[in-house]
Amino acid sequence: MRVHGPPEQAHRRATAPRRSTHGSNAALGFCAVGAGLRIALLVLPLAGAGLLIAAEFATLYEVVVVTAVPQGGTFAAGPHHGYALGVIGVGIAVMAVAAALRGSRPAAVAVLVLALAALAIALAVDLPDVRETGLIGRTYDAADAEPRAGLYLEIAGACAALVGGALILLARPEPRRRTRSRRTAVAR
Repeated sequence: MRVHGPPEQAHRRATAPRRSTHGSNAALGFCAVGAGLRIALLVLPLAGAGLLIAAEFATLYEVVVVTAVPQGGTFAAGPHHGYALGVIGVGIAVMAVAAALRGSRPAAVAVLVLALAALAIALAVDLPDVRETGLIGRTYDAADAEPRAGLYLEIAGACAALVGGALILLARPEPRRRTRSRRTAVAR
């Protein structure tokens, strides 16, 4: 029979998985973050993803002549940028679930990167064109282009996903250091 001395007991305590207050292993991530908070962290990124997807089917801008919109004067957001924000919205939703529920740091960073890409598309691709009257402006002197709900949905969705991704990243504790395996510790 072998007697366990204080150094071996200390080693067992150091290498045993720690239990958090809500019963999950610390090695899975989110030591101090409960299940309710994890689900709450999903609200902003999923809302942002939903807004980005909804924006694809909304009107980006309209060209108005005096008080009427002539035929061909309404422009949807989706075809304007090749439905890129819809794809980004789906990606944000999937990565947000992985980041918030599984504790994946790369997925949280992916949410931030995708949200920044969505914001870049909204501000660099769509925003400059919402004041362009195009052929209708050449035909009618009183033509004026006005942004519509699609532009605002894009910007709001990208910002919500960006803030949500940042909150997920901030709420996640520092990654746990790897401890030496039991074999390595016993061999020494």
